[in-house]
Amino acid sequence: MKLSNDSAAAMSAGRWSEGIALRGELVRRVEAQRAAARTPAERRALIGPWLPRYREYAAALVVGGRGPEAFAAAELVKARALLDLSAAARALEAGALPRHKQALLEDLGAPSIEELRALLPPRSVYLSYVVQSNVFLVIALSPEQGGEIHRPPLVPNLSASIAAWRFLLAIPEAWRGRIAGLPKAWRRKDGSYRVAAKAPERGAVEVQEADEVAAYLGKRLLGPAAKHLAGARRVIVSPDADLAFLPFEALRTGDRYLVESHEVQYTSAAAMYALSRARASEYARLEPRADLLAVGGALYEPFVQLTPMLNVHHDLLYALPRPLRPAETARPTPTTVPDAFRALKIAWANLPGTAEEAARIAGLFDAGRVLAGADASEQRLLELNASGELARYRQLFFATHGYLSPYDPRLSSVVLSQVGNAAPHDGYVTVAEWPRYDLKSDLVVIAAANSGFGPVASGEGLLGLPFALHLAGNRNTVLSLWTLNDPLTARFVEQLFSRVRGGTDHVTALAETKRAFAADGVPASYWAPFVLHGS
Repeated sequence: MKLSNDSAAAMSAGRWSEGIALRGELVRRVEAQRAAARTPAERRALIGPWLPRYREYAAALVVGGRGPEAFAAAELVKARALLDLSAAARALEAGALPRHKQALLEDLGAPSIEELRALLPPRSVYLSYVVQSNVFLVIALSPEQGGEIHRPPLVPNLSASIAAWRFLLAIPEAWRGRIAGLPKAWRRKDGSYRVAAKAPERGAVEVQEADEVAAYLGKRLLGPAAKHLAGARRVIVSPDADLAFLPFEALRTGDRYLVESHEVQYTSAAAMYALSRARASEYARLEPRADLLAVGGALYEPFVQLTPMLNVHHDLLYALPRPLRPAETARPTPTTVPDAFRALKIAWANLPGTAEEAARIAGLFDAGRVLAGADASEQRLLELNASGELARYRQLFFATHGYLSPYDPRLSSVVLSQVGNAAPHDGYVTVAEWPRYDLKSDLVVIAAANSGFGPVASGEGLLGLPFALHLAGNRNTVLSLWTLNDPLTARFVEQLFSRVRGGTDHVTALAETKRAFAADGVPASYWAPFVLHGS
């Protein structure tokens, strides 16, 4: 703590070189303690309190003009969040993993800024963000222009503005008047946004259009990288904290959405991007695999349908903003995943038509198989894994619930049938369980994942699921940030797979599908939630 205080004092006095040196020494000492930690739990307890200091070190290096070191520090932030704070790391606590998976959970490694530049495809730009409260860094890197690191001016109430945009996107404008007690989005006098039941201050203006907030955030998040974006065709976003739950494709740049001019993909860290690129080359040499396994029509508990077109779990009805759910502070910590969801009063709606949707997607391919009804279960998936059949599919499609917890990364999971499960199967394939599966898949699509729209306590709740699937052996993951029970969602997924079947690469197929929907006048609420993590 003394090093942290001395560093802050030196920087406040304008002695930047001294302050950076002290902060660097702090990070090195914490890293040494991490290396000496005997268990993943010890590493998690150590890194959690100190990760903000890591972020401050990266920011200080930017101010000090030490770009390559700032990039390395930013990547260290992401590696530590992913390895030590994401729930995927808990796979180590459940027992031994194969050596190659355990090695990844111990240390990802990280390319230097020049090594990453060499990996990037032509006309692409890598945008890495590091967020600390209302201050963030943007690292922009492209093969043609090299790298630049920006520390934009402070953005007031950044987290609240992100939550407001997600709120406006997740519940289409035409539906808001039909849900009693729903809060509203407000523009504050400082230009930021907030969701609240009533005006947060005198002079606050109610906002109906998601595009207004998209333009505000687009200017602040994409503006610093405008020079790199101008010459790029593809954007690779490495988000941090709240930004992990942000669909950058729907940000506004000038008079259009980003996806109208750029393909967009995501990665949790430069190291993961490098690993995904290497896996693409490895899988291209595999023997031919079956096309697709589709899972749909899972059996869930009864659920209240609020309107004929809208099923909403409690995340979408909780008044915002607030620090934590009352259940998270007032109840004992649940010992199992089902107990945790019951404590949070989360139930799962049946997803009508998803068995038929899975069959339609499988029907697009010559070698497609469907698991539906009672077969859409954790037990059946484990049986396929044990037999080796699961590893023979190039693509997996889950027309099932998924949960991307903004509050507790341990709960992020693919949710399979909740009816008729026999112990020890609970129907939840969590991020800590996926690394124990063995996949050889190029693509996993989770069509009905949901993160709600509340304040984000941990970006690892989203980033951990693609990471866990990578550990299982998957290459690219497409998942939804929120779910709309609407035929448009099924149509979107079908068009995406139609393009993939035709040979279009995954990133381009997703971008083309979004552009087609936007060109047809479909609101961003329907196409924005689908994001791709991988290469």
